[in-house]
Amino acid sequence: MKLPNTDILIWVLIFVGFGIYGFATLPNTPESSQIVKAIAAGWTVLTGILLLIRFRWAAEMFALTMLCFSVYGVYNLLNDGYSNMQLLTAVGPWVVLAGWYLPLRRALRATDQAPGA
Repeated sequence: MKLPNTDILIWVLIFVGFGIYGFATLPNTPESSQIVKAIAAGWTVLTGILLLIRFRWAAEMFALTMLCFSVYGVYNLLNDGYSNMQLLTAVGPWVVLAGWYLPLRRALRATDQAPGA
């Protein structure tokens, strides 16, 4: 198996790491949010694994994950009030999407092309 390029490998590590962190901190989460946090942690681990195996739609899952993180940030910004962390959580995923979605998608799609096809 050929290793993915560096961009993909970095995002795999980030997504799997955040998923593991989410599962590890699940017992400290309020009971009302545990199911949502477990689903989010599972989704990020799944996205990381699909990026690693170069699943065709993994780039779109990456984008959907970033959009969900942004919605979560906006929700917290509106409910908890302004703080730099809330603003970063709301705006940061858009910066990530602008910088990495297209190169990541190209890298994943380039592996779909069979030689001589």
